[in-house]
Amino acid sequence: RGAVPIKLIGKIGSDTRMGIDADLTPLKLDNILPGWVKPPGKSSRAVFNVIQTQQSTRLENIVVDGGGVSIKGSLEVDQNSDLMNANFPTYSPSEGDKTSLRADRGPDGVLKVTMRGDVFDGRGFLKSAISGKEADAKSKAKNVDFDLDVKLGAVAGYFGEALRSVDVKLSRRNGVIRSFAFSGKLGRDTPLTAELRGRAQGRDVIFLETNDAGAFLRFTDTYSKVVGGQLELAMDPPTVEPS
Repeated sequence: RGAVPIKLIGKIGSDTRMGIDADLTPLKLDNILPGWVKPPGKSSRAVFNVIQTQQSTRLENIVVDGGGVSIKGSLEVDQNSDLMNANFPTYSPSEGDKTSLRADRGPDGVLKVTMRGDVFDGRGFLKSAISGKEADAKSKAKNVDFDLDVKLGAVAGYFGEALRSVDVKLSRRNGVIRSFAFSGKLGRDTPLTAELRGRAQGRDVIFLETNDAGAFLRFTDTYSKVVGGQLELAMDPPTVEPS
């Protein structure tokens, strides 16, 4: 972890406005934003303006760069530090990424998250998700209702595999996934699909299928020596509810 040197650049208009210049090099960052993984010691810097009002705190003109990262935009949180909105027209947490990220909280409290782009390196996100590191963080985090809408041209995985034409829609309410649909292509344009399906008894399951099991296992860094093959996988969706 380590300390973060913060420099006051100057007041902007009033005492409630200030500029921040933070050296992130000592920090370990693991998916605080989707796909942004930074080991300690890797050079990175964040510059932004903080505008404090009675209703919210806005971070404007955010620029995070260094070590292949380029993130530019703004975000706003309310008095409880809950995200109200975020807009990152440039969202490249890994070198070569070409994506944008936007989030807006509606009057019903649901956070609408939209991600668009041509290329995204999904390896950092996959590693954290598969290892279960996010589970502990989720148990301590606030239970946020959200709708996720993702369309990406290509998502890079492990062993040189990539998912193409990725389309994801997901809704979560009260810690439970209510709807989920995923489609993409891997290997030699082989479809990969996943969806939330109801069971006769018990919880819903996420059902995933593809006719190139080998490419899927390589993409997720599960196993590298399978060639082709049909895969049908049913799994419990993640939840923050006690089991």
